[in-house]
Amino acid sequence: MKDNNNFEEDNNIDNEFKTYYEDEQAKKRFPTFILIFLILTFGLMLALGLSFSAIKLMNSNETINTLISSLTGDDNKDKYIITYAENTGDGGSKNQNISGRLYISNASFYNATNGGSGTVTYFGGLMLTTKSTFENKNSTVTYKIVIKNDFNVSKTFNQLFYNPNENVKYTLSGIKKGDIIGAGKSVEVYLTVEYVGEDNSNFPKTIESSSSLNFEKNDNILHIVDAELYKATNDSEGKVLYYGGLMLETENTFKTKSSTITYKVTIKNDSDEIKTYNGINYNTNGDVKYTVSGIKEG
Repeated sequence: MKDNNNFEEDNNIDNEFKTYYEDEQAKKRFPTFILIFLILTFGLMLALGLSFSAIKLMNSNETINTLISSLTGDDNKDKYIITYAENTGDGGSKNQNISGRLYISNASFYNATNGGSGTVTYFGGLMLTTKSTFENKNSTVTYKIVIKNDFNVSKTFNQLFYNPNENVKYTLSGIKKGDIIGAGKSVEVYLTVEYVGEDNSNFPKTIESSSSLNFEKNDNILHIVDAELYKATNDSEGKVLYYGGLMLETENTFKTKSSTITYKVTIKNDSDEIKTYNGINYNTNGDVKYTVSGIKEG
């Protein structure tokens, strides 16, 4: 019965988004005869073995709206990052070459100073979540991160995004803005978390944090431009804590087992390259189910 309820909830979310999307599209729909003409023209080109270089998945300066829903669970904070695979072809071939990925292949606690300690709680895509414990105000905790470039083109590091926390400072070493990871290569980088808060009592202090690494060619960026609470059911509550790059952090309070909380996320492609959606990575939580509407893999 629970599976049937979840299935119905997923369908409701999909149907609701489809209605929203159709209303938006109706405002800018082509006249029917123009649409038929374009379809027939494209069909003829395919029959002739030609391709339409103007047809792209997500063009430069395009935006796409996505609904992310957290279903069932207890009070929790959710951190997730939207990932993508880049089209390494020219965008005009009939069989586009979409392959490879850029990702964290391993992450672990490296060392600590002045009695600190740390644990990697999750890594996936280019997102990392950690739990750092500071024994005193001079403690620092460092994590070792291995980044792998499985693309057949080089990738340029842009910047580190992290959830804002006035009590901690982040320092990244081993890589800096403009550094390149060659095709098929790996690089080791180190992320140091330092306690800088004014409260110097009640040590040890444990702080959970999340961060994501961003790589973009020529500093162009695929990023979340807006995120907001869209809908909450059964008196549940949710709010967006932070978004940066393709990382989103939310705080959700579920009142009942059938509660759902949905966020609307707007993603913009400012680069001059086609981007292909490749899924969503999120901090593991067995009590929460995630559903994405408005976009699917590929």
